[in-house]
Amino acid sequence: MAATCLFLGAKVEEEHKKIEYVVREFLRIKRMNGETIPESVRFKFTLFNLMQFFLSFLPTLTYLLQIYVPLRPPFALQEDKELKNKILLVERILLSTLCFELQVHHPYKECFQKIKLIRNYIAESHRDELNQVAINFANDSMRSTLCLQYEPKHIAMATVFLAAIQMSIKPISPRKEPEKSWFELLESDIPEMVLKSICTQVNFELRVCIAL
Repeated sequence: MAATCLFLGAKVEEEHKKIEYVVREFLRIKRMNGETIPESVRFKFTLFNLMQFFLSFLPTLTYLLQIYVPLRPPFALQEDKELKNKILLVERILLSTLCFELQVHHPYKECFQKIKLIRNYIAESHRDELNQVAINFANDSMRSTLCLQYEPKHIAMATVFLAAIQMSIKPISPRKEPEKSWFELLESDIPEMVLKSICTQVNFELRVCIAL
């Protein structure tokens, strides 16, 4: 299921990966995690593998050879073919379960729009940096399950809030307007409990990444 989700996700995001590559990486990660892989499923060390190792140090030569001499990993073993077939089968099941609804909405657009909307409360010297830091937090949120829990709009508001906190900047007050906090500027678009939950999860993911 995990391998199939990655295979399908790469298609949705227009970062196509060949199924042979997905199978190879799937087996490699299983080995890294200490899981036993039957000998019959392992790739045999062939002259092809040896060539790949040496050619990896010669990107240009590798590229030229791939154009004139198509090099593909040998999936001669029956088990490898079965694994490929399982991925393709589960892919069809996933698509049917999702009713072929694969339009993914990201928080980036909402993030840009909100910063543009409250730009009068942000010092001009900080606007571009705030934009970039918010986008970085949005990228970090993709490491978690937030996109399954909350709307892109809520994630976008939380990333703007996190960016402002990280930059240690306060909103400026336009003329004849009372001072406002960042939450007061965002609360019309996101409930407080949702904001706290998203911020907590993003910070947790950052701590995990730093630890790794």
